[in-house]
Amino acid sequence: VPRGGTPLLLGASLSLVALYYVMLMAGETLAERLVVSPMVAMWGANGVVLLLATILAWLAGVRRGAQNARMAQI
Repeated sequence: VPRGGTPLLLGASLSLVALYYVMLMAGETLAERLVVSPMVAMWGANGVVLLLATILAWLAGVRRGAQNARMAQI
């Protein structure tokens, strides 16, 4: 995080943990009410975080590839 520094990194990390916790509690509530199966409810938050991490890693790779291509042209 070059522009934001440590405070931005800390804020982003805490936001991600808070979002994960809220998704986990929502899944637990849905499982208790038998809206979804307990397995789906408990693993749902992990699936969402995995999907988000995969997308962000892919975007970082695409950005890095574009930078490398520009450097090769110079």
